[in-house]
Amino acid sequence: MNQKDFSWKSSLLKEIDFYLVTDSGLSKKGTLSDVKDAVESGCRIVQYREKDKSTKEIIGQEDMPVETARKLLGEDKIIGLSVNDREEAVLAEKSGTDYVGLGPIFDTATKKDAGKGIGSLKIREVKDAIKLPVVAIGGINKENCESVIQNGADSLVAISAVVCSDDVKRETKYFIDMIQRIKKHEKE
Repeated sequence: MNQKDFSWKSSLLKEIDFYLVTDSGLSKKGTLSDVKDAVESGCRIVQYREKDKSTKEIIGQEDMPVETARKLLGEDKIIGLSVNDREEAVLAEKSGTDYVGLGPIFDTATKKDAGKGIGSLKIREVKDAIKLPVVAIGGINKENCESVIQNGADSLVAISAVVCSDDVKRETKYFIDMIQRIKKHEKE
């Protein structure tokens, strides 16, 4: 990959604050409505996730190595990889991924096989070990989201807190505003 592609992807990833992950099983108004509302509120990245679909319908971590995904998608596409700890994050960076999804940060019922929450302090450990952006995921809600950003996450995912709500726009906006406020305060 040339330097131009790298800087384009890096600058794009720096702009991401709230990251929407879809879940049709939890959604009150449907995935398409959730995505539309989130994007209208300022969400810049969406991950289509459907745990009950076949691998022909979706691509997940268990299905394909990053190297294979890169060959299929090309150098100009952004590829993320889910990791649970520092060691997995370092391997993800070496494999050529563009960002990591770290979690579960807190215990979560959204992903049954996620395991026990690692806590927000682990975010700093991962951030110190890699240069890639870190997206925190797992059990994040209004009560605990500030600690996630304060501990170094570049962005976060709050699935249930958003898609289970009656107002996806309002909830998305809440998280975006909170993330931007904390990041701005940290720069001052």
